[in-house]
Formats: sequence, structure tokens, C-alpha cells
Amino acid sequence: MMEYLAEYQGVLSRLALEVVCGTLEYMVVDATPAGIGHIFIREFHSLVHRSGYETGDAVNYTMCQLTQPVKDDLKWWKPLFSKDGGQPARAKRSATLVPTYGDGSGSGTG
Repeated sequence: MMEYLAEYQGVLSRLALEVVCGTLEYMVVDATPAGIGHIFIREFHSLVHRSGYETGDAVNYTMCQLTQPVKDDLKWWKPLFSKDGGQPARAKRSATLVPTYGDGSGSGTG
């Protein structure tokens, strides 16, 4: 997904970008050394959360184009996702009746 967004030239809905930003912010950043991942989300977060839309969902229904600084930051994440050094967060055999993860965006989409 990072590669796709880093190369994409068109406009995207802020809701779709909120899902990606939320996933990076709440599920992955803490796993980066010393939380350095926050530095590489700041531009992305500012683009998705435009000023003037502090409350409500109105901003989610607008479109935007990724800026070059945001694309550069997304490229920073690529090596982290291409490594296979992770461990599962819970046992493979464990069962659940409710979702145990989300994308962190608060939009209710994942």
C-alpha cells in the first residue's frame, strides 16, 4: 500500500487516507525504534486533518492529492514492511467473537 500511495498521481478521498494514516499511527509507530515513526507521519497527518475541520466528519468527504513530502515519508516506511522479522501479537489458535484490531482512524471502516 505504501508503494502504491507513494507513486499515485491522482486525488484520493481523505477518508481512505485516514484509514492508512490511522493504521500507521496507532498500530505501527510504537513498534519503530524510539517511536521515530511519528516523524514520518506528521506531514501525512496534517494533509488528512486539514485545519478548519477540527470536529465532525465533513473533512472525510473531501478529496486531496498527496504532496511530495508525504510521498517521501511513505517511502521511508517501505523497508520496515518488507522485513519479515515480526511475531504474531496473539496465538494462532486463540478464538474470538469480536474484532480485536482496527485501523485506528476512528472512522469505523476497519
